[in-house]
Amino acid sequence: MKKIFTFPLPVWQVIIVLVGMGAGMLFVFSTIRPNVLNYSLSLPPAEKRSAPVFSYGEEPSLSNPDFFKKIKDDMVAQKTSFIEADLSQMKLFVYKSGVFSAEFPILTKGKEGSWWETPAGIYKIASKEKSHFSSFGHVYQPWSMSFQGNFFIHGWPHYADGTPVASTYSGGCIRLSDESAKAVYDLSEVGMPVIVYKEEFAPDTFVYQNSIPPLTASKYLVADIKNNFVFLSKAQADKIPFGSFSPVLGSLVATDYINIEKNIYLSSETYSDVSSTRLKKGSETTPFDLLHLSLRQSDEAPMTIFSNYLTEKRFITLMNDKAKSLGMKNTVFSFSDKDSLSFTTPEDLFSLSKYIYNNRMFVFDISAGRRTNTAYSKSIFSDIPNQNIFSDNPSFVGGKAVVNTDGTESFFGVFTVRIQTGNRQIFILLENSKDLKNEVQKIIDYIQKIYQ
Repeated sequence: MKKIFTFPLPVWQVIIVLVGMGAGMLFVFSTIRPNVLNYSLSLPPAEKRSAPVFSYGEEPSLSNPDFFKKIKDDMVAQKTSFIEADLSQMKLFVYKSGVFSAEFPILTKGKEGSWWETPAGIYKIASKEKSHFSSFGHVYQPWSMSFQGNFFIHGWPHYADGTPVASTYSGGCIRLSDESAKAVYDLSEVGMPVIVYKEEFAPDTFVYQNSIPPLTASKYLVADIKNNFVFLSKAQADKIPFGSFSPVLGSLVATDYINIEKNIYLSSETYSDVSSTRLKKGSETTPFDLLHLSLRQSDEAPMTIFSNYLTEKRFITLMNDKAKSLGMKNTVFSFSDKDSLSFTTPEDLFSLSKYIYNNRMFVFDISAGRRTNTAYSKSIFSDIPNQNIFSDNPSFVGGKAVVNTDGTESFFGVFTVRIQTGNRQIFILLENSKDLKNEVQKIIDYIQKIYQ
């Protein structure tokens, strides 16, 4: 036995023996042990991906106001499939993998200045239905593609008996012909980005010269709504509390997801945590009535009722999603009073005001006391006092003023200011002002004097 193991072998024979033994052991283990497969995912290069590599709701900053064109250019560069709805030209375009594919005429859109005005923004196709029944209009919408709450791209609506709606009928959706809607339906898919915009978002060519008067406010921003020129600014990108200003954004969410004239029964659920002298448990109200309480007075009940109606978790999600879609990238909404949990910036409130002025003017109209009725009814709170301290100023377009716990006041909103070329809409934000009304007037007088 000893001779067998000590018998000399050539090196090449030893190697063959060892390889053979290794192969045998591998075979044994592979038949006894379970197979374990290791997968690795290899993504295609960025230029070949269909999904966009950007954040929805990227900030339309003051230095780059052409927000929608930038997003479109990014999608084309990234070879993204998307839909572009130009509400100024009334045309809808479909791009596949970043390449123009088809163009369709938009037949109707929401009436400008109404709560049904088609909302501009960066969205996604949320769902597709060959025939969607609208609970708002009680009509069927062929080839429907929802992109924001109750807003759809669809064909010509018709009643249950097949009768088409009148050409003047609109719930704010982007309406195409049935043939066009089917073509877009076939070209689109759930999750596909949708760019909705109007030319009003592009800056005009008016040019200002800048100068700064003294103000007591800790932070401020004064800018032209149309061309984004900044007259005055101090800490315009710094955080400020959002809680007292959030009802303005909440009004947009409520009108996107709840019928403005829908009766809301104030049950134990919808009236939970509500404290109001004007609203009683067991009564009924409408979102339109609640907007008056929210925008004309500092009543916290409407936001709570909207939250209860939509559920708090969903409402908070919708608020933050809406902020992002408007370019308010530094805004976070929470029901907490802590600034660290609910905050915004002067620049974000400028973006919000620009959006409202171009797409949801009824919010400013209500806050200024100019809108008291819908097409069918008048608000039960149309006669309540308007606590906006500028409501008696004829140049006040709309906005929100709040009193802070330290006795100072904060405000953001828009005024029409007469200067050398005509009327301009000027955004004004003052945070922690010790003399809000006079300081706002000082700003208006200063602009008029410098640019008379």
